[in-house]
Parts: sequence; structure tokens; C-alpha cells
Amino acid sequence: MKVKNEIKQEPIYHAYIDEFGDTNIDISKNGVSKTFIVAALIVRSDKIDQVRTELNIVRSRYFQKGEMKSSGIKNKHNKRRLSILKELLKSDFSICCFIAEKDKIFQQSGLRFKRSFFKFMNNKLYTELLTAFDPLLIIADEHGSNEYMNGFRRYVDAQIKGDLFDQSGFGFKDSKNDVLLQAADFIGGTIARLFDPDKIISQKSDFKKLLDSKNPYYIKWPSKQSDLTKPVFKTTSKQDNIIRKYAVKRAIKYVEDYGNKTDEFIQLKVKFVRDLLMWLNFDDFVNTTAILNSYLRDGVELSKHMFRTQIVAKLRDDGVFIASSSKGYKIPTTIDDVTQYVKHFEGKAIPMLERLHKSRKQISLVTEGEIDILDHAKSKITREIMDSIRDQNNDN
Repeated sequence: MKVKNEIKQEPIYHAYIDEFGDTNIDISKNGVSKTFIVAALIVRSDKIDQVRTELNIVRSRYFQKGEMKSSGIKNKHNKRRLSILKELLKSDFSICCFIAEKDKIFQQSGLRFKRSFFKFMNNKLYTELLTAFDPLLIIADEHGSNEYMNGFRRYVDAQIKGDLFDQSGFGFKDSKNDVLLQAADFIGGTIARLFDPDKIISQKSDFKKLLDSKNPYYIKWPSKQSDLTKPVFKTTSKQDNIIRKYAVKRAIKYVEDYGNKTDEFIQLKVKFVRDLLMWLNFDDFVNTTAILNSYLRDGVELSKHMFRTQIVAKLRDDGVFIASSSKGYKIPTTIDDVTQYVKHFEGKAIPMLERLHKSRKQISLVTEGEIDILDHAKSKITREIMDSIRDQNNDN
């Protein structure tokens, strides 16, 4: 008798996520939250039924037949909130919480644009969750703020597309019918009372101590060591400040002028400028491969030649100040960035001009001066440059 080898399937992790706050980083505006939080309750697939039953008992005890929501517990009832939290944390789930402290984000970065802010957060949250829990099924409240969650869903779908072995995914459910989403809402709202300046409560230490007993994984961004806090530029000289302000201003103006255009090619250029503004926080050059991969994640495949001639060159024609070097591209923030750009240009242009000069001289020699290959040059500038090189060599 043949015995079939049974393959034990690894459990799939489920992340029930809910958000607190808004994604606008201009916190000077009325009503804009100081933080944006995405709380995730992580449960193994073989534990879901048990956890759901336990959470329903807590919900029934404190909310009767109603939905368990953080907003339903006012600050004057913090003892009740503490009691509910204590009961919830007895169940077998993990807490992962992404906390964007918007008052620490550099206001002149590309993250001032909502699309760039979403994209960066999506990448950060997805990377952190999938690194710790794989495969992962993400579930969000279908009645929540769909603007962010829908974008996150598209991002997740794009990451796992084409991987036949990846069981990860994203789905929406009605929180009214799922106590796990309600628990994510309650815990996320409680965590906000530890980190959001407008929500912090006097019993903060009590809540923190209780949450810490669950060993939550807080992804605070920007962190104290993060490259994405206000950039520490290489120098702060007057000339560097002039270069930086001008270059950033030109980039931001381009996004503001063309960001809402429907032309696909224009949007490819806008995307690159947005990314440059976001990468401005790193204050370093970004290599071409990383840039092309960024396009690829959005479903756009560009060759290096097309990127350089149709994106970078056209943006420069449009007045966007983009520095380049052997290390890649960036918005210049110092005189040194501009100097590197000039050297990079010279490294490519001068050898080509010298080769053209040599060819011109050789053809002129063999034809006894009857043919000048620059007679048909489209640009007068080309001839002026080459005549200058010829005259300089004659003088030497």
C-alpha cells in the first residue's frame, strides 16, 4: 500500500488594520492631525476563530450589541478604556503599528504631496509587515478612509503580482461584522493617545505599560536616526542655500503646474520629480537602476536610454534643475552637486567633441580642405564650439 506524503501547510498570517488621523503633512491647517497611524493586529490563521470568540466576549461585555470603537470611549472614561484594553490584550495576537509623526517630516520634501506620502508609507508598511509575517493576508475596514487603504491595496497587489507561490493578499470587510477590525480600531485609537500631541492623556504611562506587556512593534517614522527627518545637508553656506532653494522651488513648481495633467508622458515626468523631492531627504544621488525599478513597481518599463532622453532631458528643457553624476541623479543642494554635474557632463561631452574635431580635421586633410563635415550641422552652436577647439589647437 502506498502512503501519500502529506505536506504540512504553513499558517497564513492575517493582519487586521485600521488607521487613525489623516495623511496631510501640513499640520498648520486646522483639523489636521499631528500623526498618521496604521495599527495592525496580526493573527495566525489557525488561531482566528479562538481570538474572534474571545474578542466578541469583550465587545458584548462593554458595548453590548454595538460596535467596539475607540471613538466611543471619551477621555473622561479612560478607566473604562484601560479595562477594555486589558481584556483585549489577553487574546493571542501581535500588534504592529506604523506611526508617522508628521511634525518631524521635512516640509519641503516630496512628501508634502499626498501621492508621494502614500507611496512612501505603503513601501515602509508593506516591507515591515512582510518581513516579519509571510505569507500575509491584509484585511481593512471597507467603510474606513478608502483613499489611503485603496492605494495600499493597489500597492500590495502590484508587489505580489506574478508570484504564483505567494499567498499574500489584501481584502476589505465590514467592521460591523468583524470584531477583529473593531479591535484594531480600538487599539489604534488607544495608541494614538500615546503619540499624538493632540490626543495624549494623563494616564499615558498606564496605557503604555499595559501595551508593552504585549511586546508591540512600533514603527516610528521618522525615527531619531532616520534619514527622513529634516535633511542634514552637507554644508549650510549662503551659496549652497541659494542653490538648494532655487532647485527645490523649480521642482515643486513643476509638480504643482503639471501634477493634474492627464497626459501619460507628462505624468511619467511628474513622477520622477516627485521621487526626486522625496529622495531629497537623503541628500544623495539615486542610481538609475533604483529609479527604473520605481517605475517598474508602477507597471511602467523604461529603458535607460528612454529615461535619459525622454524624461531627464525633457525635464531639464522644462526648467527643472537636475544634477547628475556617475552615482545617479538628484536635486542639487550644494555647489558641490553642481560641480559634480559639470564634471559628469565634461566626462561625456569633451571626449565626444575631441573625437568630432579629430574626424573633422582628418576629412579636411584627405579632401584638401574641400569638405568640412560641419557644413551641414543643424546647430550653429556645434560649429562655434568646434571652431573654438580648432582655433585653440592652432594657437597651441
